[in-house]
Amino acid sequence: QASPLWGNAPGASYLWTDRSSYGTNVNGVAYAQVDFPFLKGLSYRITMQGQYNTGNTDVFTNPEYWVSTDNTGQMSDPSQFADQAQGTSSFSRSNSWTIDNILTYSKDFGKHHADVMAGYTREHYNSEGLSVGFQGFDTPTFLGVYNINSSYGENRTMSRGRTVSSSIGYLARANYNFANTYYATFNFRRDGYSAFAEGHKWGNFFGASAAWVLSNENFIKNLGVFDFLKLRLSWGQNGSRSVNAYATNSTIVTTKTWLDNQSTLGYYAKTLGNKDLTWATITKYNLGLDFSVLNNRLSGTIEYYNKRTSDLIYDYPVSTNRYPYGLMTANVGDISNKGVEITINAIPVKTKAFEWSTTLNLSHNKNVVEKLSNATYSVKYIDEASP
Repeated sequence: QASPLWGNAPGASYLWTDRSSYGTNVNGVAYAQVDFPFLKGLSYRITMQGQYNTGNTDVFTNPEYWVSTDNTGQMSDPSQFADQAQGTSSFSRSNSWTIDNILTYSKDFGKHHADVMAGYTREHYNSEGLSVGFQGFDTPTFLGVYNINSSYGENRTMSRGRTVSSSIGYLARANYNFANTYYATFNFRRDGYSAFAEGHKWGNFFGASAAWVLSNENFIKNLGVFDFLKLRLSWGQNGSRSVNAYATNSTIVTTKTWLDNQSTLGYYAKTLGNKDLTWATITKYNLGLDFSVLNNRLSGTIEYYNKRTSDLIYDYPVSTNRYPYGLMTANVGDISNKGVEITINAIPVKTKAFEWSTTLNLSHNKNVVEKLSNATYSVKYIDEASP
């Protein structure tokens, strides 16, 4: 504990600073699944996850910290530095939970297979903390942070903060394949996030993919070369919400300044809110070929991808002639990322007693910042130099 009554034996702490930290962490996961007997292939699953954390940190720097070991008077009476004794005491706690509700149905009829999924998810996060700082005592103190009330009132500081956010997601997906040869998938997701302002909380994201197992076709089988050969193509979107819970709101902080020959409390802008802030969208195209030959002794993947992030969330410089602060979080930038990846897996030696396998990876990637500002979020600079 952060008190001179603990750990203050000779030589116990040459810095004469006591620290203590402790906390709790509780996690839980539960799920249930129901397979409906009246319709084969229909099932419902609910998954719940929760977390609860607390933390306490106390720091106290004793008067002995300021004692000069070259001064016997100070060493004999460290209490003369009681006005320098200082510390902090902080407490935090947070909790979060996630609930996923998934309803699925699958059906086989002849060589056809189809399955559909519908889902609903909820997330919630809450975090709060309290911190108290203090310095100086009129009399010697032996209780450290447990004697805050006796410290100089004008030197006490207190801060408290809280962050709350919630999100909702609606999911849908449909899969189909014929004879385990032709595959198609369609999916949709609608997400909402509390951090965005009204009219911008929701984002819709789509996806589709198709695959063709060529090695199941007679014209490939007749070649006598491939054990497995699959061509696949996909396109999909994801949303990014990488902002803090209150990014759409402007914030101000207090400061002390000197005005009219006296200390005065003042305010200044810390962040700029943006009511137009919304989801960034990541769109990715993918074309791939999977193959296996020589009785699966040689296999690999050749893949081309093209990923583009639009409405990138970024802190952009803005003119302080128009705004009280020089940075604003906004959706402006575009980034592209494209390339080719080749993976080769080989088993050069395989016996009953020994097997040697190896993997080779080759890749080429090009990442380009297509745009990082526009007419609104840009500042023109004039380079100047002093002679």
